[in-house]
Amino acid sequence: MYILVGDYHANQQDGELAKEFYLRLVNNHDSSPLVPLALYEAAYCAYHLQQYDSALALLDQLLERFKKTDEAAPPAADLRQALAKAELLKGDILSEQERYAEARACFARARNWGEDGDLGLQALGRQGEMCLALASENPSMLDEANQCFQAILAVPGAAVAMREMASYRLAKCLERQQKSEEALEIYLRLYFAFTADQANGRQRNWVYFVRSVYDAARILEMRGNVDDMRQAARLYEGLARVGLPASAEAKLRAEGIRASYGLDH
Repeated sequence: MYILVGDYHANQQDGELAKEFYLRLVNNHDSSPLVPLALYEAAYCAYHLQQYDSALALLDQLLERFKKTDEAAPPAADLRQALAKAELLKGDILSEQERYAEARACFARARNWGEDGDLGLQALGRQGEMCLALASENPSMLDEANQCFQAILAVPGAAVAMREMASYRLAKCLERQQKSEEALEIYLRLYFAFTADQANGRQRNWVYFVRSVYDAARILEMRGNVDDMRQAARLYEGLARVGLPASAEAKLRAEGIRASYGLDH
């Protein structure tokens, strides 16, 4: 009953009250098999309420319970998934606090628990993002980030959205490694994959398409020769045609490039 009432309040966007009901189960029925779920949901509520210390304490309590379970026998598939979710959430909280090295360790553990499933690949992507953040002070972390994103792309069953994220992050990583040509190739692949799907009536998320247009055009404009500027204008025009929130600005950018360089269509 506590879980159901907690879920109801969570769906009503009342995280504080939802958290209270989840914790009632924890405090009043410690031996219930639903306690791990209640702890996770309470931590999730605390996270969205930006009560980060509370959320971390609840997750540590949860992981300690899992640790005791793990000592008795190898973890079953459902326990591995629960461990992956808990470590993912803990890593997300630590990253919000800019504790990137600690977050990276959580994501590495989540990756181990989740393996090549959705949770494991999410964790691998976040691990790569933490490496990118740490690379500001330790450039060798770029190699680690590169490996994370390449590992996602090497999984045949990875979802399209996951592959797009990994491709885009890999391109950003390559740029920071002064490999702008390789990065440009990836941005262009993302662009053409999206436009091909559009032409065939397949809808897909456009976030990385838009980003790839701006990043590819930026590299081309930095090179600055006429052919590169013409290609940059065409990329902006491709974005302008699909009617997205960024399309109006893209149209203006294309027109500006053509006017500045005297380019016809």
